[in-house]
Amino acid sequence: DEWVGISGINIDTEYKKPTSTITFQEPEQIELNLKNGMILLITFTWSLPGPQKTTEAKITQKTYFELSSKRERSIEDYKLIAYKITTFIGFAIDKTVCLGQVSATTNSISQPYIKGETLPIRIFVVYPSQPYTKEAPIIDSYYMLFNYGQIQKDAERLINNWIDAYDEIAPALNLYFSTKIGAQRYVDGKFLALVQALETYHRRTSDEKLMAEETFKELVKTIVDQCPEDNKNWLEGRLKHGNELSLSQRIKAIIKPFKDKIGTSKEREKLINKITETRHYLTHYDKNSESKVSTDGKDLYVLCLKLEVIFQLHLLQILGFEKDEINSIAINSQQIQHKIQYKSK
Repeated sequence: DEWVGISGINIDTEYKKPTSTITFQEPEQIELNLKNGMILLITFTWSLPGPQKTTEAKITQKTYFELSSKRERSIEDYKLIAYKITTFIGFAIDKTVCLGQVSATTNSISQPYIKGETLPIRIFVVYPSQPYTKEAPIIDSYYMLFNYGQIQKDAERLINNWIDAYDEIAPALNLYFSTKIGAQRYVDGKFLALVQALETYHRRTSDEKLMAEETFKELVKTIVDQCPEDNKNWLEGRLKHGNELSLSQRIKAIIKPFKDKIGTSKEREKLINKITETRHYLTHYDKNSESKVSTDGKDLYVLCLKLEVIFQLHLLQILGFEKDEINSIAINSQQIQHKIQYKSK
């Protein structure tokens, strides 16, 4: 309801008389075509006042998503798309949301209606919602990244881009959302999941290497040829991934498109070093690294905020927002501003 932000309820009040008039006009259904052949409808239900009462007259409206297909499909097909749309809304409002009620119809299961016609029987579908939250989130428009009104002219393309993104970066998205639903109970687990999400995202979206592949192969051959025969297999194993970027190089590359939002050059360098050293320590618990990092809860929390906002800016880019649109979202979203500006000391 809050994300779509469309209401058929209109209240007209004249304070001088005083008189109030409440009217309702059914909002028009919105139809979005998905690339997989399904249709996503944003639809509305409502209830009007019952028999006349002297103390209350109530009109309610609810917004629903409806997926339809011209051909019969497995319920699993619908569940998969429903999951992706749920995460899309969660990303847009920067809160964890889940499915509250699901029902389905099929032309092959119907009931008699009138004049020999039939109607599909509505079947309630029960399965664990992913993601899931026990409490309904408190939603404030100022904290959303974007709402439907901001994307309505381009909603079809953006939602299709989000669905397509799962084909390329599903592991990174899953890691990101695991941190939003509280799958990691402790801040160090959340930090590690966010770092892994960004590292995975970069691996999936960039083929950047330290040097040209042919140059690297020639270098490896030269080194291995100089190695004693008994140690060649060991050395080849060590060099196998030697052309991969380091974590710090990947984080630097990820920050680069949005570096103006992550502080000065000195601040960005400090942040990259903190992320890298903290990740290495929390992965290996090397005593030699212990003095270089802070595992204080607040320090880790701040690093999590920075990692989260970097990923969010990239996901806006993946969705298809232009650079100036991303800048506008970053400026107007209080959540993003909080994550950018929050400091540990």
